[in-house]
Amino acid sequence: MRQQVVPLCLLVLLGMAACESGAPSTLVMTGQTGGAGAAGGAGGEGGSAGADFIDCSADTRATPYAAGMKETSLSGAWVVKLLNNTFLVNGKPVAQAPAKGTDSWTIEVDDASGRPTDGIVTGVSPYMPDHRHGTTPVMVTPAGAGTYTLTPLYLYMSGYWEITIALTGTSGATDSALFPICIPQ
Repeated sequence: MRQQVVPLCLLVLLGMAACESGAPSTLVMTGQTGGAGAAGGAGGEGGSAGADFIDCSADTRATPYAAGMKETSLSGAWVVKLLNNTFLVNGKPVAQAPAKGTDSWTIEVDDASGRPTDGIVTGVSPYMPDHRHGTTPVMVTPAGAGTYTLTPLYLYMSGYWEITIALTGTSGATDSALFPICIPQ
C-alpha cells in the first residue's frame, strides 16, 4: 500500500510546483506506476523509470523540426538556419530530428540580405524554461561560409527546450535567435 501512496504524493508535489512556476498546467504521465518497474527501476536500458513526466508532442510553443528550418534574430538583422542535426545511433552519426541525448547541429547565419556571415556566433544556450535549467556548455566551431557546428548539444531530458544562439556583429552589437523545440520521449 505504501508504494502506491509515495508516487501519488510525488505527483501532487510536482503538480503544485508546476502551477507555482508558471509552467504549463498539463502534467502528462506515462509508463508504469506500480510493480517492480516503479519500485526499483532506474529507467534507461534496464527497464521503466516509473514515469516519464513530460510529453511535449502537442506543445504549441515548439517548432516542428525540419532540416533547413530558420529563425530570425530578435533585431531582425540575422537569420539562423538549422541545416542539419546529427545524433549518434549505435556509435554512428545519423541525420535526424533532435533527440534525447547528445546532438550536433550545423547552422548557417545570414545577414538580412541573405549573405552568409562568418565570425558572428558567440555562444549557445540550451534551456528548459519549464524546469528552469540548462545543460552542459556547447562548443561553437566556425566552418566557413557562414556555417558553424554546435556540439555537444546535450539534451538529456524529453520536453520543451529553447536553444538560443548568441550573435555579436562586427560593430559589437549583440543579438540572438531562439529555436523552440520538443525533444520527444
